[in-house]
Amino acid sequence: MVGHERRLRAHSSFALTPAVMGRLALVIGVFLIGCYAVLSCYGNAVALPDTPFITTRGDAAVSLLELRQLAAADLQAQAGGRMRGGGEPVRRRTAAAQLLGQEPLSADALVLANGNPTSNAKRATARPLITEALRRDPRSRGARAWQIVDAALSRRFPEAMHNFERLLSIAPADSQVAVPLIALLINDPEARQTLLENLRQPRSWHAQLAGEIARSRLPTQVVEQFAAILIRHPDPGTRQEILGALISRGAYDRAYALWTGQLPTADRPARPQVNAPDFTDFPGGHPFAWTMSQDGGDGAVPLDGGGIEVRFSGQRAMTLVSQMLVMPPGRYILVVDGGDRPIRGAGLTWTVRCAGTAAVLGTLDLAALSAEQKHASAQIVIPTTCRAQHLSLIGQAALFPSETLIEIQSVNLLWR
Repeated sequence: MVGHERRLRAHSSFALTPAVMGRLALVIGVFLIGCYAVLSCYGNAVALPDTPFITTRGDAAVSLLELRQLAAADLQAQAGGRMRGGGEPVRRRTAAAQLLGQEPLSADALVLANGNPTSNAKRATARPLITEALRRDPRSRGARAWQIVDAALSRRFPEAMHNFERLLSIAPADSQVAVPLIALLINDPEARQTLLENLRQPRSWHAQLAGEIARSRLPTQVVEQFAAILIRHPDPGTRQEILGALISRGAYDRAYALWTGQLPTADRPARPQVNAPDFTDFPGGHPFAWTMSQDGGDGAVPLDGGGIEVRFSGQRAMTLVSQMLVMPPGRYILVVDGGDRPIRGAGLTWTVRCAGTAAVLGTLDLAALSAEQKHASAQIVIPTTCRAQHLSLIGQAALFPSETLIEIQSVNLLWR
């Protein structure tokens, strides 16, 4: 202890310049990558995140490239179970000595000197120096990142989340690196509960977290826990990301239940159905409301009072309008109504397809209608194996493109 206090006093005699604090920021890349390897589970392969390192300066004695290489070597050693403490590689000791010689409070140097961040003893040695760095500069991003990892590896998860929030309040752009790695806490049940409690207050980074969850291999029941909270987020993108995570796992019924549950009471459908058959605005947003696409002059646009105008040239294939459905199995009639306008359209087909497969359950070819036909219908059969469907207006590329302009007042699937 006495020896450590002497080292701390010796370190404190150096001025902590802006250059020093700038270099401290490099620690985020190294330490969070270490955390990535430690906290990964469910069989995830250990790999460097494909995101830029957070740094404010590039003139440290040990280059960012070398820090990357050393971190990568550590990850490989940890993944293979070869890191057992003991002697450090010569390159690591040399790099650490270079940094310590110039910046005695360099968190980068502490990372390189301590080696494996999973060592409690080594983190305990570095902890007072990191605390001193934060005392001198509370906005030190590198030191704050060190505290996040230290708390996470010590299973002090509320403290880790507190420092994570502090880091993003200092530099919101750091979420691009920090959020993908903090998401790894979800793999630990105790840490997951801390993170779930933290999500109850909406934050701007929640959409990014929802995206990480969607791309992960987390079990559906875990995703449902996060979806139940994030569905209440005011940001539509966050809600869509977390619903997409359930849909990608085939949990269509659960996604639809959460989607309808966040609607105003008056707008909640009594049962699964086509939402807004007349294409009017629907408060729930995607994925269970209409998506209308535009590509150059082609596309669909809503009309005042209901209905859509469809313009299609046949230059290229595209989906002009679509909605995801969760209709129960049975026989239906697909009904398309043009009001007082003909709905014949070259190259245009309404299609009902089973979600998650290429199975087409039924079609209504608008090109096959008579020139003056204003209403049309087709039989649709949804089998018991199809738990969700896509209702879409598809435009097919034509050998001889020509302009088509029609109006559609409503589209619906009715029980037969």
